[in-house]
Amino acid sequence: DIFERTITNSNRAVPANLRGFALGYDNAQAGKPANVTSIKATNTKPPSASIEPLLTRMKADFPHHAHYMITEGLKKIVDYQDIRYADLYLDRLADFSTLDSSKKDWRLTKDMARYLALAMSYDDIIRVADLKTRSSRFANFRSEVKAHTDQIVHVSEYIHPRLEEICDILPVRLGRTVQKMTFLNIFFGKGRRVSTTKLRGFLLLNFLGKRKAMRPKSLRYQIETTRINTWMDTVKSATNHNYDLACELAGLQRLIKGYGDTYQNGLTNIDTIMASYLVIKQHNNAAKCLNLLKIAALQDEEGVELSKVIQGITS
Repeated sequence: DIFERTITNSNRAVPANLRGFALGYDNAQAGKPANVTSIKATNTKPPSASIEPLLTRMKADFPHHAHYMITEGLKKIVDYQDIRYADLYLDRLADFSTLDSSKKDWRLTKDMARYLALAMSYDDIIRVADLKTRSSRFANFRSEVKAHTDQIVHVSEYIHPRLEEICDILPVRLGRTVQKMTFLNIFFGKGRRVSTTKLRGFLLLNFLGKRKAMRPKSLRYQIETTRINTWMDTVKSATNHNYDLACELAGLQRLIKGYGDTYQNGLTNIDTIMASYLVIKQHNNAAKCLNLLKIAALQDEEGVELSKVIQGITS
């Protein structure tokens, strides 16, 4: 009755959802097994020659249980940057595979495969511009508004890069110099709209999106490399005395999202959590406490809930 009331109150395809729920409920009561239909993969295209060495190395150096997550990580990294960057991803991940074991179902390796890929594919202006000018994005817009083939769909993108985001993609020395020119903030105080279905707007963002080669020499790359190395060292040091805690530390990357204020709030929450980590890391329930802190940090960007949970744990 509770489920049926929930379906009714949702006001979404109520008759069909009630019939579906009733059918499932009756089958469960009668002990009937679920009718599982096998689905064959539709994409049997072999990987490109450039990707094959990465997959060969993965199969040779990493446990089978982690192959799916590593493959997804490689897809993300290659799409984000290039083959060389994906090699670095495997180099970094190999350190954790050697610390892991089948007794733990390779949880640490799988977690790091996921979160390291997220950390290495951080959002910057280059990434945003690349995503906003992909043909698949325009196809999605046409599908969402149900446009006919003879109809024109105009797309206007809202962008608000701050001075910090501009400095991020500059070479290290130049980026740090421009950062000090705070008077330039008057040019970045407001957001603007760029029409990517008009030539001028499209070419502007498309040009930025093609600047991936600049990334390894940029200020942001140096900052992120330092942050990633510090994070990995912390996970490694925890692995020897508390495996579950190391896995929870790996998941800290969940807190970092987007760019601008959202990104900075994530970093602030991590710094707050790490300050508490120094206090709780020797406790028997340290892994559980760290998990609670991460959940709290995801409740709001301002860290209000996180502060409450920290007070509760420390008291």
